[in-house]
Amino acid sequence: MMIHKSIFIAGVAFVCSVLASMSAAAQVEEDPYKAWAEDPASAPEAPAKAEGKKCFPKCRSGYLCHEGKCISMCNPPCDSDEKCTMEGECVSKAAQEPPAVVAPVPSPPTVSPQPDIVLVEEEEVAVEEEDPYVPKGIFVSLGFESSECASSGGCKTAPDGDFGLGGHVLVGYGIHPWLVLEAGETFTGQLLKNTNPDVFDLSGRFNAIRLGARFFPLGRQNVVEPVLGLHLGYFIWSTSWDNEAGQGTKSTNHGISLDYSLGLDFKIAERFSLGIAVTVYEPFFFTTCVDIDGGPTGTVDPTTNLEVIADSSSSCSKFSGKHNSFFFNTGIHAMMIF
Repeated sequence: MMIHKSIFIAGVAFVCSVLASMSAAAQVEEDPYKAWAEDPASAPEAPAKAEGKKCFPKCRSGYLCHEGKCISMCNPPCDSDEKCTMEGECVSKAAQEPPAVVAPVPSPPTVSPQPDIVLVEEEEVAVEEEDPYVPKGIFVSLGFESSECASSGGCKTAPDGDFGLGGHVLVGYGIHPWLVLEAGETFTGQLLKNTNPDVFDLSGRFNAIRLGARFFPLGRQNVVEPVLGLHLGYFIWSTSWDNEAGQGTKSTNHGISLDYSLGLDFKIAERFSLGIAVTVYEPFFFTTCVDIDGGPTGTVDPTTNLEVIADSSSSCSKFSGKHNSFFFNTGIHAMMIF
């Protein structure tokens, strides 16, 4: 009986020990963090190795491998703003994080001072477009004229009826489309009508050196335009004849003249035109001189019954004011522009 009681007690003790072992194992399995926190060396790295379960890749700092999984070494787990250390403690992430490395900002490159840029506005040069009908340049006018003389007392010592032919040469420069300054000479040879039987070889001439201007009122913009002229000049007007005995007489008038002209100008080309004009010459402030050649007079001295031989003589008279004669010259001209 005692033997059976001892066997019974031993079996109960064995069963109790087995149950105790199973309970301890369950506690370790239910709460492994407690044991690991008390003894970090007791981490289940060895059982994991024994079981052949490893963590790959290796767990980072603050975690350990358990049955092939990385679990936190801190129990209870750390808050979101904390980090678990290898010692199983939760510390603030701000305390553990290294200071942020700020990349150095390169200093701006050294720029040498530049001179101030001064913007100069380009001046617009006004280009004057030359009208093809109003070229500026040297004007040359060549003309052919006929001349008539009119006066209250006659244009010569013989009766009226003289007629002349001649022309003019004028050179000028156009300073405006409507204005040409010019200078030149007019010359006319007179074919005088002789009605006096005592006068032979009657002839005359009219010359005038002129300085003035020619006006184009419409500015030389049209093919046909009026032309006005005004000149001041120095004139020489002379007539000469012989008497029956061959004695020559010459009458010369010279002085200041003023002439006016009116005509039309016809454009033939850009720099060439033809025109027609009437010019009136008015002499004033002049001097008249009469020169008589010496020689036989054709008369006989009753006392000597010899032919009278006259000596040469000359006399001049100055006049002020307007002469009583006018010259009307009508002619055509050709004008070139260079």
